[in-house]
Amino acid sequence: MKASIRAGDLYAGWRGTTSGHVYYSAYNGTTWAPQVALSPTSADAPALVADPIAGGLWIIAWTTSSDAIDYIYCLGTGAGACSGPVNTLPGAATSTSPALAFMGGDTGTLYVAWKDATSNQIGYEASFDNAGFTPQELEPQALTSAAPALAVGAYTLYTAWKGNGTNQQVWFAAANTPY
Repeated sequence: MKASIRAGDLYAGWRGTTSGHVYYSAYNGTTWAPQVALSPTSADAPALVADPIAGGLWIIAWTTSSDAIDYIYCLGTGAGACSGPVNTLPGAATSTSPALAFMGGDTGTLYVAWKDATSNQIGYEASFDNAGFTPQELEPQALTSAAPALAVGAYTLYTAWKGNGTNQQVWFAAANTPY
């Protein structure tokens, strides 16, 4: 299960244990909304992130059976929240969960990171104001055998990952990124 907070609501996403479907729900501080199943299936937990600027907007992403990363923009908490088109992140291939982070500002930037399916390098892209993604990059020094994590603090984007193979160390990098 993955979670993200937006305007007092806690959004949660998970993979169903028997169906493999991607599910989501929201907690408003008192009760959980009914869980909603998206039609896609995934072998891994989905990633979620809430837009800190746009009221009620959040994004959920998952790994497909063909190792692609699909995502959808959602607005609200109920059954119709994720009713827009499912998008595929061009060129990304992973065998684990993707990671998402959102930096606010006037236009906002969505960051996506993943463990490359063949090289175990961490791949990443950024979307500026939903105008498309920057070119995909693989970080040659960041090798991992697990899904990476992303977090945002002030003007800094943080990436954390487990070492590759039997390397159990936790590594991280920080990048100062203006909104």
